Amino acid sequence: MGTIGAMSGVVGSVAGVLPSTLGGVGGVKPEEVIDRLTERITDRLRNELKVELQRESESLAAQQGALDTFLVKELESQNTCPVCYELMVPPQHAPMMLFPCGHSFCGRCLEQHIDRNKKTQCPICRKKIESRAPNYSLQQLIQQVVAKKESSGRAAPSGPLSPGSPGRRMLDGAGVEDGLEPCSNTDRVRRQYDRAATRMRVLRNELADTAIEEDGLNGKVAAAAAVAGHLQEEEQVVLRRLAAVQAELDLVREQLAQQGSKVADLVRQAEAVRQRRELLQATLGPLEQEVEKLEILMAGVMEMRQ
Repeated sequence: MGTIGAMSGVVGSVAGVLPSTLGGVGGVKPEEVIDRLTERITDRLRNELKVELQRESESLAAQQGALDTFLVKELESQNTCPVCYELMVPPQHAPMMLFPCGHSFCGRCLEQHIDRNKKTQCPICRKKIESRAPNYSLQQLIQQVVAKKESSGRAAPSGPLSPGSPGRRMLDGAGVEDGLEPCSNTDRVRRQYDRAATRMRVLRNELADTAIEEDGLNGKVAAAAAVAGHLQEEEQVVLRRLAAVQAELDLVREQLAQQGSKVADLVRQAEAVRQRRELLQATLGPLEQEVEKLEILMAGVMEMRQ
């Protein structure tokens, strides 16, 4: 409106002066001169207005981009897993809510906490975990944040924001531009403190659980060591028994070897006797036949004498 008013004033001044100074000069009518000057002034003001509107549009775009970036960063920082500090983006880090306490963690950390480590308490408040379920509302919000971040990344200018630009001041929290309030340093520090305190509480609870688990394992180690010592003593007893049995076994084997040698010798003697018996039988057979013949002959002779 200021630019248009200035243009109207200039045109009015020219219209009041030119008729008295240029009337009839060179055959040019004052109305034509006024029309030409008005057209030139209008073109110049129109160009200046375009430049001003373009600057204003760029300034608003920078502010909006800075605000979007700030909101994305804030939402990211507020929706990270208290255990691993990863943004709870599905599928690996999908947010899971515990019942009845209502705290949310990423699915991977809960799987490690409950399924692998067999923990039954919330890492933050230590309440007993009755059940767990996907936090779909938080998951939808995080997916929107991620989509907005990707969209902002594609639409972002190639160069960084200059230190004095409205967008840079918005991110730095150093001023107010067109009614947009900067990020409060106190709020930012408070949020960082809350996240750090939550993380510290989780780690302290994990440390306490680890200490309890360590004590339990140390007790089991002591019991297992006692059993191992007892088994070692039994092993020595069994080894001594085994040594005695081995000595007895060696003696029996020695006696068995001696008896085997004796049996072999007797077998050889029996074989020699058998062979001698067979030889005697072979010699005795013809002799017996000859004796029978002689007996018959003697009987015949005796009968003849009588």
